[in-house]
Amino acid sequence: MSIGEYEKRHPFYSDGITKVTDPFWRSVCKKCGHVFLACLATSSCPVCGSNEADRRLGDIPFDQVVAERGFPIKSD
Repeated sequence: MSIGEYEKRHPFYSDGITKVTDPFWRSVCKKCGHVFLACLATSSCPVCGSNEADRRLGDIPFDQVVAERGFPIKSD
């Protein structure tokens, strides 16, 4: 299966709002200040495990993405 075919069948990652063609989420942990990149909007900080972070999808703030696409699904 080509990448194009995969994207047509599975246009979003498991969080339900991140498209497979989107840039990575750039997150800054509110607890420890660690900056990390993630494919999912629901990713926890890899240093301290906190879920509280300022997230941006490229240059787009998390709240704007949620307003346009809906709230993410928390996948464990």
